[in-house]
Amino acid sequence: MHIFEKRAGKVLLLKVCGRLYSKTVPSFERELARHLEGGVSELGLDLENLHGVNSAGLRALQAVALRLEAAGGKLAFCACGELLRDTLARSGLCANAQLFHSLEDSLDFFGLPPGDGDWVRTQMPDEESEVTIVAPDGRS
Repeated sequence: MHIFEKRAGKVLLLKVCGRLYSKTVPSFERELARHLEGGVSELGLDLENLHGVNSAGLRALQAVALRLEAAGGKLAFCACGELLRDTLARSGLCANAQLFHSLEDSLDFFGLPPGDGDWVRTQMPDEESEVTIVAPDGRS
């Protein structure tokens, strides 16, 4: 799993690529916890390139949704395919979040100006590795 991130104050935008399942959930949760503990209270998840999510992944998304809701924060799911959107709705996650057709569509919801800006790639580890943040120019 790879995550591209952009932070603007208390807002964190993440492009999640790959699979969110039992093996990747612990690293995903650690990465999100790091940001939430660092002051993020608004989270936009671009799920266009999320190719699979199982029950462990749904529980991780639910935990983030509940944590943000308890803190008075905001959560947006963006660019979900029809199947994922249906799964999120059936799981009750849509009750705690907004749905947008694209990440760009969510920018106004977060009070952010349009524009792509600089994204930082977070390479999610396998279970034995550490998370590595890689700058856009390829330096770690």
